[in-house]
Amino acid sequence: MMHRMWDKEPLIPTSYTPRYKQILKAPPQIYFRDFVKQLVAPLIPSPKCVPFKVTELVTPAVAYFGLVLLLFNFKSAKSDFPAALLSVTLYMILVPAGTYLLCLAGKAPLSFAKVFSVVTASQIGTLLTLLVPIVISHENAFKSHVPFLVALAIFGGLTTARVCLVLIVALPVPVMRLITGTVVALTNLFFMLFLHFAFMHPTFKYGIGAYKSSF
Repeated sequence: MMHRMWDKEPLIPTSYTPRYKQILKAPPQIYFRDFVKQLVAPLIPSPKCVPFKVTELVTPAVAYFGLVLLLFNFKSAKSDFPAALLSVTLYMILVPAGTYLLCLAGKAPLSFAKVFSVVTASQIGTLLTLLVPIVISHENAFKSHVPFLVALAIFGGLTTARVCLVLIVALPVPVMRLITGTVVALTNLFFMLFLHFAFMHPTFKYGIGAYKSSF
């Protein structure tokens, strides 16, 4: 006796859950944990270099827009905000490109995407170096260089050390290790000094007299 068509087993199980519902049901803390992990990674000096993942671009994006918003909200930078925006943008483009050329010369097995993510992620240290002294003590941050220098030593030092370790371990040529590590470290640290003195401190070019009129 022939079975009726509707008596047969369904092609899709009755317990099947569509893919979009599976994604919505996924615990959000997993994504938050990954996000925090990406932000904290540049602050942990480690030579570990895993293959490039798109999620690594989260930290450079946060660092870039964070620096732009920070500089824009300062009177000292508003007077010449295009110069501040151009400085941050050029750094995010030219420094990774120059670092990648040094890696090519040193025969390092690193892709441009990996070099870009590692170098630009270090700017989270720049953001913290400029922001933390202001958050701790807004007025004293500009009366003395000590809060900035302490933040520079901590956050700038950690992020710079991480970049240098990743590049040095990947470079097989000893001379290129010295050259690349020195160039990248000095460029990163001097960029932090440049942003602080040129766009944020009230006694320098773009900040002269800006904060005196606001108090």
